[in-house]
Amino acid sequence: MLTERMRKSLARPGGMQRRHFELIADCLSTARPPDGALGDERCQWVHAVEVFASRLNDTNSRFNRDRFLRACGVEP
Repeated sequence: MLTERMRKSLARPGGMQRRHFELIADCLSTARPPDGALGDERCQWVHAVEVFASRLNDTNSRFNRDRFLRACGVEP
């Protein structure tokens, strides 16, 4: 859980930026279960991506949730 101090730190200039979001999306996309994976495994991965999207949205007012989800391989 982000504390108020952490939230302010990330929101200030020099906090989370597009390059950071792209790196996180790339990592999550790489961790995507293979197409033949069990449904539960895929559900857990999608849930993790959605949690990241929700939390990252709090760090930057210009964060584009749909773009992030697509970059991770999840349809918004």
